[in-house]
Amino acid sequence: MLNYHGRLYAKAQKLRPSFRAQYDDVLRQVDVLAMPTPPMKAHLHDPELNLQQFVARVGNITSNTVAFDVTGHPAISLPCALSEGLPVGLMLVGRHFDDAGLLAIAHAVEQQIDWQLASLKCCANQLSTPLPAAYHAAHKASDIR
Repeated sequence: MLNYHGRLYAKAQKLRPSFRAQYDDVLRQVDVLAMPTPPMKAHLHDPELNLQQFVARVGNITSNTVAFDVTGHPAISLPCALSEGLPVGLMLVGRHFDDAGLLAIAHAVEQQIDWQLASLKCCANQLSTPLPAAYHAAHKASDIR
């Protein structure tokens, strides 16, 4: 097992204020951010993977959600469409301390999208939001090392 002696945690703590401020700036211009919950479909189970391969796969699936674990912004995932028979998650991210507003928007989205009939193309074309630099920085492996 890899042992980083807290280096990754310390790095995340140092970057937290900058990440939070950048997302706060974007959220002053929009009500919520919308993005796929995972950036890809679920992987098939592969018992042949070693621990490092498994961790890399899991890290890729959580890459859209992990930034908000660091910044503390409220987020919710909703099913929004089907792709090859599997549900696709839509993540909505709101402003700090506006959980009620985020839940109201999520409810409105749920009322408008029949996700079991929607295709991925229809959902993706309606929801596009530019992401702040903090998002892109958080996903560079070189920034974590």
